[in-house]
Amino acid sequence: MANPYLTLLRENRNYRLLVFAVGGSFFGDWFTSIAVFSLLAQGEGSTATALGLTFVARLLPGLIFSPLGGVLADRVDRRKILIYCDYARSITVLLLLLAPNIGSNLFVYGVLTLISIISALFEPARSALTPTLVGKERIVIANIIGSMLWSVGLIFGTFLGGVITELLGWQYAIIVDSLTYLLSAGCVLRMELDLEGRAIGTEKSPTEVVSNREFLRFLALRPVAMLAVSLKGISNLSGAMYLLLALFGQRVFAVGTEGALGISLLFAARGLGAITGSLITNSVRSTEATRAQFALVILGFFVSGAGYILLGLSQVLALGFLGVFIGHCGGSMIWVWSTALIQLQFPPEMRGRASGIDYTLWPLTSSLSILVCAMVLDAYNLSPRAGAIGAGVVFLINGVLVAVLAKLVTQPSTNDGIRS
Repeated sequence: MANPYLTLLRENRNYRLLVFAVGGSFFGDWFTSIAVFSLLAQGEGSTATALGLTFVARLLPGLIFSPLGGVLADRVDRRKILIYCDYARSITVLLLLLAPNIGSNLFVYGVLTLISIISALFEPARSALTPTLVGKERIVIANIIGSMLWSVGLIFGTFLGGVITELLGWQYAIIVDSLTYLLSAGCVLRMELDLEGRAIGTEKSPTEVVSNREFLRFLALRPVAMLAVSLKGISNLSGAMYLLLALFGQRVFAVGTEGALGISLLFAARGLGAITGSLITNSVRSTEATRAQFALVILGFFVSGAGYILLGLSQVLALGFLGVFIGHCGGSMIWVWSTALIQLQFPPEMRGRASGIDYTLWPLTSSLSILVCAMVLDAYNLSPRAGAIGAGVVFLINGVLVAVLAKLVTQPSTNDGIRS
């Protein structure tokens, strides 16, 4: 039997180019993350709050600019949005090389914020374009590939980023990241698409222009769609996990200068878990009932909670590695199916704005949880272990919440998808 992932990549040139583009930029992003941790640790940026602010700077701009990105994705050539954003990020990330001369963490946070603003315009366009490229019947396969891309970028990006930062210095990691954005733009330039994101030469369906008022009315009348765009936001109420892995790498399982290799190993465990979780989701298809789709998301919450509690209780790196692995098996299940549910519940002319809401809520809840966790850990001089156990408990509580909400909004007669 043919492998569905390889078949999609082999048969769909435009999607294959999008995969190469996004995969390259994911790889570079994680290079930069390790480099920034090392850069801040050389100054006075190793407190939980200082590290937490790096994540907030990369997440919070999505609150303002993701809705704008969603509107643009429904109004402007999505391919051009991707290209221009990649060019802008390639230039902006190089500004980090000036940080030692300026000598202020505020400058680092400012550059990360600029990159995040650009990414907030990029992601809704990418997410809205994907189902148009692959069709409804392959949405889940495409989202699994996307999750695995992110995971592979995380594994190799953090590992190689840690090695290069340790051996050559953080500056080289920044340069690699800049080049990956240019690679991404080059791949998107080779895609042959019309203004609506369809392959040139294919049959077009009528284009509908949907006003923002009509979009909000659609959302209000469809509770299942409203819950779908809220899932990542609910999940990232435990978003302090980003901060916690950096703190565990620096303070609990430190390996290498400023803990760069320790952080890399834990983030690699996160990537391996995400790949495994993505493959698990292949047991449910996009044609399954909406309740079955939500069930996998709910399972993801409980798996994530168990993994982070194990991380908090672990006394050796191997057990901590396992806890992170388990936690992000669950996290990947949440991510893949929350994205698929959005793409299945909204028609093409609304997917950009739906993705915009999605990419607005999860940065908000992530930023809040990171700031609260960082300030509590610093104020009470708590170990990262306490934070991990707390994050795990929040995952479990949120899993119960989503289970209750999913039962309320899904009925046997629910329309399980929208045209592709």
